[in-house]
Amino acid sequence: MARRELAQKWRVIPYYVHSLFTHRPPFCSLDDTSRAWSACEALQQRIENPTDLRLHTFRHVHESARKAMIGGVLYVNAAFDALREL
Repeated sequence: MARRELAQKWRVIPYYVHSLFTHRPPFCSLDDTSRAWSACEALQQRIENPTDLRLHTFRHVHESARKAMIGGVLYVNAAFDALREL
């Protein structure tokens, strides 16, 4: 999906939402991977605006499964990396 189309989809996220669950991570938020296309810049631009967001959970990037507090938001990459668990 083109970046412009993604940006339009992310615009429907209300500013008052406290918890957000997506498949892909926002850009530069627990998206460390060898594939540069895994994170979504349009999503990052949408949620970096002043919002009530406190929790964002996603699971697309398996190499970066962990959590981090960034700017008052708890980001949780809930991906399961079976190879890392062995």
